[in-house]
Amino acid sequence: KNLSVPDDISIIGYDGTSSGQMGTPQLTTLYQDTQSLGEQAGKMLLSLIEHPKTTITRNIIVKGKILKGGTVKKIYENDCTKKE
Repeated sequence: KNLSVPDDISIIGYDGTSSGQMGTPQLTTLYQDTQSLGEQAGKMLLSLIEHPKTTITRNIIVKGKILKGGTVKKIYENDCTKKE
């Protein structure tokens, strides 16, 4: 289709796998802290098993981070608001 990454189309991966860093351009990806995610899930599960009637379930946010690569074009705020 003659599209150019990142000029015509941006691509972002998920989970920060190292295989995305091997290509050219390197894949921009979202890394999630799976160890922290597992620890939080394990604590909640143990609490539910040990105290099923008193455990309050809740949403837990485990922050991730963007691993910059070359597959997402930098967009400037002014580019989004430009009037032609």
